[in-house]
Amino acid sequence: MRQRFALALLSGLLTLLCACGPGTGGTGTGPPPSLVAQAGAEPAPVCSAVFAGLLACPANNGSHAFNEGTAAVQFLSAGTQPAYVITFSGNRVSLEGGCPRQSFEGEWGRLLAPNTGPEAPSLFFGSLSVRG
Repeated sequence: MRQRFALALLSGLLTLLCACGPGTGGTGTGPPPSLVAQAGAEPAPVCSAVFAGLLACPANNGSHAFNEGTAAVQFLSAGTQPAYVITFSGNRVSLEGGCPRQSFEGEWGRLLAPNTGPEAPSLFFGSLSVRG
């Protein structure tokens, strides 16, 4: 009887732990929290950035497409085997490279008051991870 109780208790605990999914605090199936919002900022079109001329942005004629960001564009560091690759797509950026391997994923946004003065700075908000 005692062994059955212990087995049932262990089974229940494992079920609860598995229900949390990857990471903590959820099932791992929902969208990740917006780092832009967590930083007290709002999403902004990357096509309004000073470097937008290097991207594949649609014309700024007030269309929805401009706010959706750039078509996918990729830049590689120089060399026969690029050490870094940066990809812009929509209003997002990803950067991969280095040794140890580093990865940055971010979204273009603009800081909101009270974090800013009259000119709200825009930048990529995201997270950096290092592997190996």
